[in-house]
Amino acid sequence: LEVNLSKNTNYYLQSINKNFFVPELNINLQVLDIETAKRYKIKNYKNGLVVTNKNSNFFKEGDLIIEAEMNSIFHITDLNEKIKLVKNNKKKSILISLVREQQEKFVAVFLK
Repeated sequence: LEVNLSKNTNYYLQSINKNFFVPELNINLQVLDIETAKRYKIKNYKNGLVVTNKNSNFFKEGDLIIEAEMNSIFHITDLNEKIKLVKNNKKKSILISLVREQQEKFVAVFLK
């Protein structure tokens, strides 16, 4: 029997539907919780940030961002720290691991 504990302490709590806008990626994000996972049919994941807007050039509504720069994402602050690090290093893009339609993908996304 293998047990994995999630670092996302909000997953099983009542959804507060708090959206965060990330201007560098031009997306609205929400921390994954059980209600959001059901709404977007996200299975087998308990951590990450869900894209909640439809008007992004690259991201689709329901995409689940699980890593940035090869580091797990649990909260919006995790992603913001990685974006800041990338910008401080004068890079123009960030490596994102996301789940779209139950398929994991690695993509380099240009920062605005």
